[in-house]
Amino acid sequence: MFKDIRFDVRQGEFIILLGPSGCGKSTLLRSLAGLITPDRGQIRVSGEDITYLPPQKRGIGMVFQSYALFPNLTVAGNIAFGLIMQKCSRQDISRRVAEVVELVGLNGREHFYPAKLSGGQRQRVALARALVVHPRILLLDEPLSALDAPIRKHLRE
Repeated sequence: MFKDIRFDVRQGEFIILLGPSGCGKSTLLRSLAGLITPDRGQIRVSGEDITYLPPQKRGIGMVFQSYALFPNLTVAGNIAFGLIMQKCSRQDISRRVAEVVELVGLNGREHFYPAKLSGGQRQRVALARALVVHPRILLLDEPLSALDAPIRKHLRE
């Protein structure tokens, strides 16, 4: 349960939530993303109350600690999922998926299923899936923990 949480984030800022395991960091992120509805209070983004908006209408991307990949979809299918939900054209989906595949260094793995990927590769698929929809807010729940140092540095940049 949260009590009296209030914070403002300016465009382009990075905010980090620190605290011990079990203190509610992930729960707060899930609330912001619309996956959990708070009992009271408001979640406002750019002055708009989004507390009861469904997740797909919030413009918020989230990378889960557990990756939350669809095991029955390929890398490309997992990345394209949000764009399909937004009803983007096939041409736009192909272009944007190719861009983020390149960005996260998964070229040549577009047709692999999650079970055939390393932990770091799965994490990059999850990050690409969040980035491809161009979210106005990106929530990351321990997003770089399974990556080696060079890839972690590249993705931070």
